Amino acid sequence: MTIGQSETNKTISVTATLEGAKLNADKNALESVSKTETIGIDLGTVDTIFVTTEKPDGLPTDTFYQGQKVTLTTDNRDNNIEWKIINESEWKLPATQEIPKIVGSGDKDKNKTAVLTIPSDFPTTYKITVQAKVGTTTITKDINVAEFKPVKDFSIAGTDGATSVETGNSLQLTSTIDPAQPSVNNGITWKITTSGIKTGTKIDENGNLTIAADETKTSITVQATLTTATITSGVLKDSSKSSNKLTITITTPPKTDTTTNASTLSLRNPGVMDEPGADNATNTITSTAKPATAIKLSSATGTKTVEKGDSVQIKATVTPTNASNKDDIKWTISGNNKSGTTISSDGLLTVADNETAKTITVKATIGKVSNTIKITVKTPTVPERTNRELPNEAKDAISGGSRYPNKTVVRAD
Repeated sequence: MTIGQSETNKTISVTATLEGAKLNADKNALESVSKTETIGIDLGTVDTIFVTTEKPDGLPTDTFYQGQKVTLTTDNRDNNIEWKIINESEWKLPATQEIPKIVGSGDKDKNKTAVLTIPSDFPTTYKITVQAKVGTTTITKDINVAEFKPVKDFSIAGTDGATSVETGNSLQLTSTIDPAQPSVNNGITWKITTSGIKTGTKIDENGNLTIAADETKTSITVQATLTTATITSGVLKDSSKSSNKLTITITTPPKTDTTTNASTLSLRNPGVMDEPGADNATNTITSTAKPATAIKLSSATGTKTVEKGDSVQIKATVTPTNASNKDDIKWTISGNNKSGTTISSDGLLTVADNETAKTITVKATIGKVSNTIKITVKTPTVPERTNRELPNEAKDAISGGSRYPNKTVVRAD
């Protein structure tokens, strides 16, 4: 821009525009400028790139998940910003691999902000270097990429697969998440969704379900909700909910068996029965034992292996320990190829010498509950033969005294 001769005696307002920068001046501000001198416009500088997208919890600074969109801005708020990615040459990617992109917000806003899009399958081994430029001034920032592992499956179940519980008892519920360690796991909340339950029927924060002794419901539904994260249209939502429900059957324990005989049984003289009409004696027999609700199996040796031709004792643990049918365990096996492989009525597994199966499955059943354990079959290791020198008397007997005085005789054990 050049100031003309006729303009020097007037008070004027001058606007000079260069790359979006503006300068206002009046006559006094121009007195020191030569009539033929050009006025230069200072575009300013850019010193810092700021990331305005909130960093996911648990990740290092300037690190974001695959599939996220990251918003960037600078400390220069007055001039047009030129944005670009400058390290694409460092990426060794297949031709089909989508690459990150950065786009400014538009000329009207002078590109003050930009959005970086990270592909959902972009390798985490590479960083993304973003550059902001104002005039000839540039500044860069590295954005690192972390793998995003969303929850694929979420389920709940009772301990050992149990789906029923007696009134007055408890049942531990557990959850299974796939993958076991997703990118975001903000915990699980448990609740009973069935209405009209008794006050004592409840579930705690760890999934332990307790049924009130006076509960009248025959079943209840429990819901577990996992708070996790999803990425939708580039936006991380770390409060996404994934829920699952499980219906638990409520059973009533066997009623107490009480038998009363007032005329034929006397406790006055144990072992002697009174005649009818004698001093009345009452005998009350009460049974409080309950049938087994669960059974667990383990090896008595602590290892789940046995050699061919050998035996291993399988141990059964019944719940409750005073179950009325705790001694009524039925043992069976499967997977064996030889008839000589058997299991006894008390759980002793014997493997035949010629057994070819690599795994034997042992099953224990008690009432309506059962469980299994897998035992690995191994081939015995044959010990190597070793030579041991015979005693002198044996050597003399074999060699005939001093017939072979310099010969050493050994035997094989």
